[in-house]
Amino acid sequence: MKALAVGRPAPSYVVQVCAGTCESCGENTVRFGSVVLSQYGDEALIEVLGQDNTNAQGFMLWPDSQGNVWRFAMASADPATGSSYDQTLDINSNANVQLNTWTQLTASYNAATGQLNLYVNGALAGTGQHKPFSSAAGSFAIGRGQNGGNKNVNYFNGSISNVSATTGAITPGVNTCAIAVSSATTKCLDNNVGGTSPGNPVQIWDCNNSNPQQWAFNPDGTLRVNGGCLDTVNEGTQNNTLVQYATCAPGVASQQWFPRGNGSIYNPASGRCLDDPAGNIASGTRPQLYDCNGTPSQRWTVTSG
Repeated sequence: MKALAVGRPAPSYVVQVCAGTCESCGENTVRFGSVVLSQYGDEALIEVLGQDNTNAQGFMLWPDSQGNVWRFAMASADPATGSSYDQTLDINSNANVQLNTWTQLTASYNAATGQLNLYVNGALAGTGQHKPFSSAAGSFAIGRGQNGGNKNVNYFNGSISNVSATTGAITPGVNTCAIAVSSATTKCLDNNVGGTSPGNPVQIWDCNNSNPQQWAFNPDGTLRVNGGCLDTVNEGTQNNTLVQYATCAPGVASQQWFPRGNGSIYNPASGRCLDDPAGNIASGTRPQLYDCNGTPSQRWTVTSG
């Protein structure tokens, strides 16, 4: 397998692996076909797959024994001792490790948006953000890790099959979708009357499967509807900044929205999440930016339209 240059601004990539009794697994991006974890063993960290660097691996996929969940990480530095990684911290129940069971793992990194995505058996399980620092051009390491330059560490306890890697990131979500407030699944994110003038209000409204409620997460990080993009008023980044419809424009940071593993929709320009103010589900309520807090007001359910 060709080694990937991890940490560069480009290209995006996906890795896939299978673990368990799987004959063949999934698609290829950076994917872990299938994996079966028999036990965690004595080491604090055991790895399924990584890519060697000078001191520590440029990326890695592993079962986290602290939370009994699968995680994907990319290096933010290559220290002589210890490690420094950006990882999939925003997770859901799909990330739970099942011992002695074949599991398909797919890890995807989008260089354009910096988003890390981990899929378990085809379902989004975890997300994170990565800021490139350099590239790791070493060999792929299957079933072991690297620490302080030592490559004889963190051995995986189990079986691994069908490891593959291709360029091109996977975008979470579906091509066209309704986005419902999880605290009230009959209420959806809505572009008021389908208006296409910049500044048209975006609101909470009864779910009705109409075009103003058919949103699309795009590979460039934008969230689109009716030919335009979700944006913040005056490109604001502060708490309580309302969102609106706007003309899509390359490089506008306030138009970047990433669905995360915990159900939130994250705006990296502000470091905040899309929020239903005070959990108000009355039709006409305007969503806003607010500090990410994991409450039902910030959990959104994405479903095909």
